Amino acid sequence: MSVTLANETERGTAPAESTVHASRPTKAPFRRWVRWTAFADTLAMAITALTAMLVRFGWVDATHQSVSYHAVGIGVTLAWPAILGIAGAYELRSSLFGVEELRRLLRGSMLLLALAGVVHIVFRLNLSRTYFLILLPLAVLLTAAGRALVKAALSRSATGLNSHKVVAMGPARDIARFFADLERTRTSNQVELV
Repeated sequence: MSVTLANETERGTAPAESTVHASRPTKAPFRRWVRWTAFADTLAMAITALTAMLVRFGWVDATHQSVSYHAVGIGVTLAWPAILGIAGAYELRSSLFGVEELRRLLRGSMLLLALAGVVHIVFRLNLSRTYFLILLPLAVLLTAAGRALVKAALSRSATGLNSHKVVAMGPARDIARFFADLERTRTSNQVELV
């Protein structure tokens, strides 16, 4: 499939590769979605880190083999939005397709696991595997739930904060398939073909 998305102010040529591309719009609604989503992601990870710490260690005994899980929780909470950014979870395509968004959240959780592994080896910290077994799935679930709430709130807004004007370029068959995918996922984003 060779379909390219661009917002109405950007011009460009269609790439040769066979995927759907979405350029980052310069419009305020998309930037607002990114800000609110990053806030929801941070809040979801803070709740997740606290929950994982309480389940694994309890509040009083949150230091395990000289590792403070209060500090680990703060670290993963602050790193989570940056990791999701690296995983592409703040791109337009991620906001349009629920399956793509989930794929990028899972990619972000694997990046967080890899980062924890590097920290574990380099600094010779004996990080709790159980803590991360609780943290990672719960982080994906709460982050997805927070993003769904943000989408619902923005789509109900009277100002159309979650709408996108797009130009689709490519073969008619691929464009038809692209918009069928949008319909099938029942996205809360309003996509208007310009």
